[in-house]
Amino acid sequence: MITTKRLLIERATDGDAPSLQKLLSDPRVTGPSQLLISPTPAASRFLIQSRHPLVIRRRTAPDKIIGLLFLTALGSNRWELGYLLQVADWNRGLMTEALAGVLNRLKTGMALEATVDRTNPASARVLEKSGFRQIAADARQTTWRYQKRLASEKD
Repeated sequence: MITTKRLLIERATDGDAPSLQKLLSDPRVTGPSQLLISPTPAASRFLIQSRHPLVIRRRTAPDKIIGLLFLTALGSNRWELGYLLQVADWNRGLMTEALAGVLNRLKTGMALEATVDRTNPASARVLEKSGFRQIAADARQTTWRYQKRLASEKD
């Protein structure tokens, strides 16, 4: 489990499926991420079993899921990052805080990449504030990378 000032972040379990179903039923949450999954109990369980997401909860309300983090292996020491947050918690720094908790746990040499739709500048700001650098862009999306380095290494 990863603990931050306001959040608890842990691997999702099958028992989280009903809460995930509620989160995934909001197209404002899933649309910008381009996560194509129907918000049914079976689909939520499948997501948990196949993608192994991390759930984000408030420390003050540990029974309620407010967001998700996905990490998908792209290769040796390279992972794709995806994330979702319920609308009620947008623009409160919670995803930046959650991501900081994850980045603190990364091993030196690990890299995370995230692709963000250009219509979602708030998500790009989360990555920028978290130390990601833009590595590619086209008319539709931007790709960002974070490389965990030793504290003594310079850019």
